[in-house]
Amino acid sequence: MKNIKKICKYITGVLAVIVMSVSFSGYSVNRGYISDIVCNIFMENNPSVQQAEENYGKDDAIKDVCTYFYNSFSPYAEVLEAAADKYPKRVSIGEINTKIGESNYILKRNAESEKETVNGNVDVVFGDGYDESIQVSNDDTVKNENENLINQLRQNMDTDFLIKNFYIVDSTTSVKKSYFKVKRMLNTDFTIQKEDAPQILIYHTHGASESFEGSSKDVLDEGIIGVGDYLAQVLTETYGYKVYHDRTPYDMINGSIDRSLAYAKALPCISKILADNPSIKVIIDLHRDGVGKAAKKVVNINGKSTAKVMFFNGLSRSKTGERQYLRNDNLADNLAFSLQLKIKSMELYPDFAKPVYLKGYRYNLHLLPRSLLIELGDQNNTLEEAKNAVPPLADVLDSVLSGQ
Repeated sequence: MKNIKKICKYITGVLAVIVMSVSFSGYSVNRGYISDIVCNIFMENNPSVQQAEENYGKDDAIKDVCTYFYNSFSPYAEVLEAAADKYPKRVSIGEINTKIGESNYILKRNAESEKETVNGNVDVVFGDGYDESIQVSNDDTVKNENENLINQLRQNMDTDFLIKNFYIVDSTTSVKKSYFKVKRMLNTDFTIQKEDAPQILIYHTHGASESFEGSSKDVLDEGIIGVGDYLAQVLTETYGYKVYHDRTPYDMINGSIDRSLAYAKALPCISKILADNPSIKVIIDLHRDGVGKAAKKVVNINGKSTAKVMFFNGLSRSKTGERQYLRNDNLADNLAFSLQLKIKSMELYPDFAKPVYLKGYRYNLHLLPRSLLIELGDQNNTLEEAKNAVPPLADVLDSVLSGQ
């Protein structure tokens, strides 16, 4: 079985190199079509499917049919997952799929594989965002709830309590308790000294494809890049930071939108910016979220209808364990940084920040300890609502970076 697995891994590796080489070469190819072929060939020969049947029983799976493959080659995760959806056969791969939506079962099963335990209800959601109804928050009620949650966390320092009340866990990943050392996360010092050189880098992995309600999709100033301009302005003029704003739309590849390759395209460019500007201590990859059509998330701040924000972490973990090819030596600091920002948001602006979102890949957050991915608003928010979120977001950032 081990030899068969090795052979299959080598074959899939060769296929991935061929597919990725063709795409990066600039030739016009239909990656979705190629992925359909790869998925079908792979599923007919992948021993992990038979092994899963033996371990977990006879229940059906859909999206998991290509997990073994696309977990190994992240730039093609989205197209291979789409191919898996269209796979003509239904493959038995285990009872985890009969338990989708029952978050305790999924997280406990994943934690048990790491010889750890997870208690309490932890939301498991599917896709790039989570849905909630239209709402304008009651500040006093939320403020009291926030104070209680934060005080309890500081008193009990309990990982289960932390995960249950401060996070959303996506189905692409699994929680390992040793990653969430509460005392360390709360006490890590993220302050920086202001200097006459760039300290904060703002960029946009999906700058070309993330616009707002009523905005022109073809005008970058009316999308998330325009919001990034405003964030850079407020951090500079109000708080005195030196900001480097990279306005490159990294999801624009060969003249068309390709979100699946945007992280791969951005990595060497952002790495060069950091090499050329060693004074940079903070990286913000600024996005806007994608949610259901009926969802519109706003909060009233200083009398203005304001889009909500969500801090986002990639755990570099699949459902079953670490993704070694996505190593992140800064993960502990990434998690602590986003948690401190979430808590500061709860203290200063009740209901402004949604729970921190955990997903399965790395998202180039490994580049610095103070690396952030922020979802500011969603496609149902207007540009005005998104820009209204900038001053409170900048205030939260400054509070953590200045140690207030």
